[in-house]
Amino acid sequence: MSDLVALDVTDPLGSTLAEFIIGDPDLIYLDGNSLGRLHRNVVAAVEHATRQEWGNGLVRSWEHWIDLPRQAGDVIGSLIGASPGEVLVADQTSVNLFKLAEAAMARQHPRRVIVTDSANFPSDRYVLEEVARRHAGELRVVADQDELARVVDEST
Repeated sequence: MSDLVALDVTDPLGSTLAEFIIGDPDLIYLDGNSLGRLHRNVVAAVEHATRQEWGNGLVRSWEHWIDLPRQAGDVIGSLIGASPGEVLVADQTSVNLFKLAEAAMARQHPRRVIVTDSANFPSDRYVLEEVARRHAGELRVVADQDELARVVDEST
């Protein structure tokens, strides 16, 4: 354990720990796919957004952020070799999956079967189940590529 403490002391990011709200200092929090620890500046930022941006600015407050997803996407795109307009910073993965699956199902009438694999993240399977339900369809979960090849047909 002393080795771990020594690593913490020499960690270049160790000093940033004080920037976060730590309710239980003994809790080791490793839930990487969920909310992380709350940064101390977030509370003030949310209050500012609520009181100033929404409360005072109303719809006018959009003017300074409405194009930020495209602008941020262009910055990220330049880092990965994409052309301007090819990368967009958007919603959370499950929200985007919902939008994509809904659009695909709406366009693919009379196809009503969605296929995914059992390794897919559970929340993504829940999204696909709901999209299938909304379109009076069916979600088929397959175990591997061989099974995938067997279930894909004119209904999928």
